[in-house]
Amino acid sequence: MKPPKSTVAIIVDICNNRAAIRIFEMQSNDYIDGVGTEEAGKLVIVLWQSNWFYWYTKSLYVGHILKK
Repeated sequence: MKPPKSTVAIIVDICNNRAAIRIFEMQSNDYIDGVGTEEAGKLVIVLWQSNWFYWYTKSLYVGHILKK
């Protein structure tokens, strides 16, 4: 998944499930960071770079904070 170009952060809702999200750099496919089961029960904000994309497992809610 590639968020909209104006994304400055994503919010990952791990409150009600044991899902995970992994963030990668687009050109190299290098792993950047992730949010997983260790954050269960929380909302997590990740500051975003325009050259990243993410994959997620299970049902997961991801919100995008956009620059105006």
